[in-house]
Amino acid sequence: MQRNWYSWMVRVLAPAVLLGGIPLALGGPAPLQASGTHGPAYAWGTNTLGQLGNGATTDSTSPVAVNLPAGVTATALAAGASHSLAVGSDGKAYAWGSNFNGQLGDGTGNNSSTPVVVQLPSGVTATAVAAGCCHSLALGSDGNVYASGSNSNGQLGDGTTNGSNSPVAVHLPSGVRATAIAAGDDHSLAIGSDGHVYAWGYNSNGQLGNRTTTDSDLPVQVSLPAGVTPIAIAAGDGHSLAIGSNGKLYAWGWNGSGQLGNGSIINNSDLPVQVSLPAAVTPTAVAGEVGSSLALGSNGKVYSWGANDHGQLGNSNPADSNVPVLVDLPVGATAIGAGQAHGLAIGSNGKLYAWGLNDNGQLGVYTGNNDNPTPVVAGIPSGTTPLALGTGPIAYHSLAILSGSGPTAALVSRFRVAHTGHGVAFHWQVASNSGILGFSLTAGTRNLNRTLIPVHAGSQIYHYASRVRVSGSYTLHVVLRDGGSIAIAGW
Repeated sequence: MQRNWYSWMVRVLAPAVLLGGIPLALGGPAPLQASGTHGPAYAWGTNTLGQLGNGATTDSTSPVAVNLPAGVTATALAAGASHSLAVGSDGKAYAWGSNFNGQLGDGTGNNSSTPVVVQLPSGVTATAVAAGCCHSLALGSDGNVYASGSNSNGQLGDGTTNGSNSPVAVHLPSGVRATAIAAGDDHSLAIGSDGHVYAWGYNSNGQLGNRTTTDSDLPVQVSLPAGVTPIAIAAGDGHSLAIGSNGKLYAWGWNGSGQLGNGSIINNSDLPVQVSLPAAVTPTAVAGEVGSSLALGSNGKVYSWGANDHGQLGNSNPADSNVPVLVDLPVGATAIGAGQAHGLAIGSNGKLYAWGLNDNGQLGVYTGNNDNPTPVVAGIPSGTTPLALGTGPIAYHSLAILSGSGPTAALVSRFRVAHTGHGVAFHWQVASNSGILGFSLTAGTRNLNRTLIPVHAGSQIYHYASRVRVSGSYTLHVVLRDGGSIAIAGW
């Protein structure tokens, strides 16, 4: 049976996905990893409450396999303070670790050192997850956001401050469905289908971005600049971030260490301010932690700003920074994540890099000291490559989806976009055609090819021309024979 490839692309690639702890908006440019990623989940770092999910409560300085049910792989991951979340390949949401506040969403208050099923409503599957300190979020296939756990500041968004050990629906405005989610310490974020960012929960530092510092137990609209719609969102402990449709990065909330990245360390901001990324750099992914922030640039470089007391800026300099500085990675990056005073990045060479605080092994390798201001290579199992990251702003542990044979963004050695007098010309090269069904190109949400671009039998070099020309990002989608895909953004 012949497929309608445009419909397939919309159905498979459009749902919000979690990349490096960062949920991406429907139709937004994906930073080098797309929906369809799946593989075994691994965890490392603090494990006192079973948050590594391996059936033990012993910390680990090297990645250990999470005990998901037989036959189930992970498609997305998130880390809370002492618990973890996953979207399974079976469409279920799984949780493990601390459950003191009901954040595992299984209807109990019992901790679990192995994954348990989150009790989403019947017929609803999970498409993304996010974890705060002691609350959890899941994006349902019905477009609703479901929340469980602590609710002392209204972070469950159901109009109450009552905690819940089973998921409750967040009360988004009538008719609005969520396309992406993120969680801070005690606040939550979502991108709505109406093109707005919504926030709820704790707001003492202005992290809800609605020009107040009043907590809200219902979603309020973030005051992004007029005409700017969100592409991706992230949350730190007490601050929030969003990539705008204009290619700018915005931040709001707590700024005690310069984590808003706008050159100030004095003033918090209760509305979004622009992060001072280099003029030629467009953000493609973003992450936040307690006192600092990370962004992946369109140039493949990682930028960091804010607190640096444990080397979490990764620039070999002990000073804090209120403007973005380069992380000292030896190669370009394809994904990023941030935990409690540490950062992670997947390198274009297929290696996993980590830097910052390592007192519990959260960097994935024993380094002999607690602080590592220069990125080190995490000790993932031999023969595996990192596909996606799962982190959280206050987590002392880290998560990743690994694969021994699955393709990553490094499969494409280069993707170039050239503007011509007649439109746009695309050029790319793959390391191997094996496992690739074909290719598709998009400009925003617009598909540029009517049918799948076929694989060349005798060449790994590809060219495609389009008369559609936009100012912004284009995305190359590598469609895999196993049903997955890899998305690579170009400009």
